[in-house]
Amino acid sequence: SHPDFDRELAILRLRAPGPPVHPICLPRPAAVNLGPRDMSVLARLRPEFIRIAPPWHTFAETIDGLVEALVAGRAMPAPCGPTAVQAVVAREGEGSTAMLDIAAGVPHARLPDLPGAVMALAASSQGLYEAVPTVSIRIVALVLSPPAATTDHLQLLAEVATLLRPAELPPRLLAPHDGSD
Repeated sequence: SHPDFDRELAILRLRAPGPPVHPICLPRPAAVNLGPRDMSVLARLRPEFIRIAPPWHTFAETIDGLVEALVAGRAMPAPCGPTAVQAVVAREGEGSTAMLDIAAGVPHARLPDLPGAVMALAASSQGLYEAVPTVSIRIVALVLSPPAATTDHLQLLAEVATLLRPAELPPRLLAPHDGSD
């Protein structure tokens, strides 16, 4: 975790409506009514779900690592991990979720064992994986949500894409940090 990024994230969280949401994975819950207020990226993205310059170099390693971050941060129990990885890889097989123009990816999947959306983020100036030859994806926001939350899932994906679009954000996420900032 980098102090500058943590500071910016804390400022952004202060602007987010509603309290942080910390969903946990439960076995086959009934449909959950999640409102847009609960779906905020900033409400879901805690420091323990963020990885800066991880040692991943493939799509599979990136998804495994981000799912492990969600498990370690108790956003979902370990038994949900393999299912989450399989679902994301299957979804990516249907069509890439990479935004090549900004070197970012928003892989996502729907999991019946989640009561609400969860997400994790990774950034690396060296790239996390290549979406196409010679195009390294340097920022990845993983989004997982239950099938019953279709509208909310799409709103969260749109919010992530919007947050990644400002020209100044990706360079700031990827800038070198020496630990003193």
